[in-house]
Amino acid sequence: MAAKLIIVMGVSGTGKSTLARSLADRLGFPLMDGDDYHPKSNVEKMSRGEALDDQDRLPWLGHLREVGVRKLEEEVCRRSGNEDVGVVLACSSLKALYRQILRGELKVERAPEVRPGETTYEVRELDQQTTIPPTYFVWIKGDKEMLRDRMLKRQGHFFKAGMLDGQFEALEPPEGEPGVVVVPLEPSTEEQTEIALEGLREIESAARPKS
Repeated sequence: MAAKLIIVMGVSGTGKSTLARSLADRLGFPLMDGDDYHPKSNVEKMSRGEALDDQDRLPWLGHLREVGVRKLEEEVCRRSGNEDVGVVLACSSLKALYRQILRGELKVERAPEVRPGETTYEVRELDQQTTIPPTYFVWIKGDKEMLRDRMLKRQGHFFKAGMLDGQFEALEPPEGEPGVVVVPLEPSTEEQTEIALEGLREIESAARPKS
């Protein structure tokens, strides 16, 4: 039985939730949307058109990792036999630091108080002996102007189109990192799903010990 986390990433407007849902349906895995796990303070900040900073994101990302691993453990216990188990998560994951947290390579902790009542967060490396389930990223790569047009047409979402520039400035492309599949923005969801699945199969095949 192989267990894994699959994270669909990219800037806002690329359709992360849509592709994540399609992958979860095809694979029979449970689906998580990172936006559902933002604390109220983050949602209120984004609703005002303010970009989140690392101090807003670090505890959220650490919580996402914990919830994702917990769901994966539940799936392992629930299923039997040799079938693959996994969890699909939609999360922007723009910076390499964020992806390290979501891979379980770094742990988020409260930092010592600098000022009374002020909470800040920091990251530390985990013991290399810690068991880490394989974590793969599916990056939806898109053009900024095409995405801006999409954002202007969206209704009822707390993310504002004017924040897109900041997202592209923050984006540290994951190309070259291990376990990453690049999916272009332009194809249909069905085509994107096939590209992602084929890329994931290739990564897993390459990781298997050669007999």
